Amino acid sequence: MTGWVKLNVSGVISSGCGGVLRDSSGKRLCGFTQKLKPNLEADEIEKEAILKGLQWATGKSGVTKLVV
Repeated sequence: MTGWVKLNVSGVISSGCGGVLRDSSGKRLCGFTQKLKPNLEADEIEKEAILKGLQWATGKSGVTKLVV
């Protein structure tokens, strides 16, 4: 999918989350990490990771075509 960027995220319970943005050829564009509140459930951590990734992609990177 030429022109699209893929967001991959992961979270760790009581630690934080992170993600990476890659272009359509798989080249790493940028990454992020974020500390989270302790005691979040796994699904909450994944949601936070996706939200942070979306904010990073659209705000700092100017991405307009994104696959999560």
